[in-house]
Amino acid sequence: MRGVFLVLVLAVTVWAANDVNATDANETGETKAAFSDSSIKPGKTDTIVVKGAVLQGQVTGLNDRFVTFSLIYGRGAIRIAYDDIDTLTTEHTYHIFYKDKETEGRIYGLYEHRWLVIDKQGKKELVDVGDIDRFMLSVQDDDSLTNKIHNYVPFWSGNIDLGIEVDQGGVNKRQVDISGRFEYHRQLDRILVYGSLEDDIQETNASAGWKSTKDEYLVNLEENHYLSKEKEEHLFIIAGFERDAIREIQSRTYPAAGAGYKWTPTEAFWLMLQLGIGGVFNNYMTYGREYYGAAYTGAEAYYEFWHGIVFRSKLFYMPSILHVRSSWLFRLNMSLAFPLSDMFALKFSLKNVADNNPEPDIGNNKITTNFALSFTF
Repeated sequence: MRGVFLVLVLAVTVWAANDVNATDANETGETKAAFSDSSIKPGKTDTIVVKGAVLQGQVTGLNDRFVTFSLIYGRGAIRIAYDDIDTLTTEHTYHIFYKDKETEGRIYGLYEHRWLVIDKQGKKELVDVGDIDRFMLSVQDDDSLTNKIHNYVPFWSGNIDLGIEVDQGGVNKRQVDISGRFEYHRQLDRILVYGSLEDDIQETNASAGWKSTKDEYLVNLEENHYLSKEKEEHLFIIAGFERDAIREIQSRTYPAAGAGYKWTPTEAFWLMLQLGIGGVFNNYMTYGREYYGAAYTGAEAYYEFWHGIVFRSKLFYMPSILHVRSSWLFRLNMSLAFPLSDMFALKFSLKNVADNNPEPDIGNNKITTNFALSFTF
């Protein structure tokens, strides 16, 4: 039974509303009514005029196609195409990274439906929306730890997952599972780093002592270089390194390279497909070494459900070019993360490992499930 972490994060909100005069009381009541069902906090207000209609709220994101805007009256966000925007002004200050530069200021306007006019302490600066790598609230408007991390490490995102199980009884067990996933996005480049470490030991009786039941690690490195600003067609290079002592694998390396396509129909969903060629280098503890050239077929998917629940999946298949039936490598990783706060989530993951293992008692297939506490940024 895998370790199960149930983390309850209690949010305490303090409301203070003791006003001195009736006018202030009325204004406070109106403000609370406006924001009572809103997904943004009371305070500064951004304004977008769309085909003559004035919308107030907060800019929560943008890309080269549209602005994401949270309204004061209502919950959630809407997407507005630049061609439909008459004017755009903000009271919030934003931190914008673009073309190896960065700027911080209020949005003063939108020029020719394409250029943000940034008011930086009285100086105006034009930023092409197609050049923006990262867009976020400045620390002066949001000093939360999450936003500080996003501002100070703007091009990185990821998570660190921790699962621990300690059993004391007829069988004593110590189990530690640590994994991490880190992504770097900047202009036309994406770097993905994934690693995991699993170490399990157990003691069935005192005289026999402790025995290792799992000794494995995994490191995957991937770089994608997109061929256009649309970030669809791309070239990739991948290198995987792993060890699984219980399955007789002293070490395994599998590099690959090729081309792929990323399909992004909505902001909440994308799918990436890749084809290429590579090789598999096996070093078994008992059976020596094995090498073969391989084809590469891979896929990666992302989907965000309601309430911030995130599904991720990544798989690849590397069959031998010369001996497809006797030599191959298959990996599937899926996870479902349930947010507990801005920085923590409860994650369920499933991993399927299949390859041509030479030890008949071990078999070619292994499925692992895990619950863990995930720190996200």
